[in-house]
Amino acid sequence: MAALINEIALFLLSQSLGTLGTDLFYGQLTSTPNNQIAVIDSGGQPNNQSNVSISIITILLRNSTFDSGLAKVLLLQSALHNKTNLLSGVAGTSHAVGFSSLQRLPLYMDVDETGRHLWSIECILNVK
Repeated sequence: MAALINEIALFLLSQSLGTLGTDLFYGQLTSTPNNQIAVIDSGGQPNNQSNVSISIITILLRNSTFDSGLAKVLLLQSALHNKTNLLSGVAGTSHAVGFSSLQRLPLYMDVDETGRHLWSIECILNVK
């Protein structure tokens, strides 16, 4: 799944939603900067009957202000919603990925220990 979260991060980069290694990361949020996005593999399952596997990706967003974070998480939602063949051609990928659904609307999670606002978006992907 590491390749898949890498490709999702590259897609977000292509949408001008972050810069890899600066404010866009894979696997987890880092301690700095205050405003950042992390793309996380949350599991899934293979489906041998149709050669399609299901992956669950969580995208976490952290921002120092509520309003700026809300604006960014809505941009993320817009970039990802109802996309098909999302990763065809990104970073030379050979598999087609379609978001079957956003698991839920962006979820405001509260503030972290230093007062930064946190949001989560969970996505279910069909990977061929």
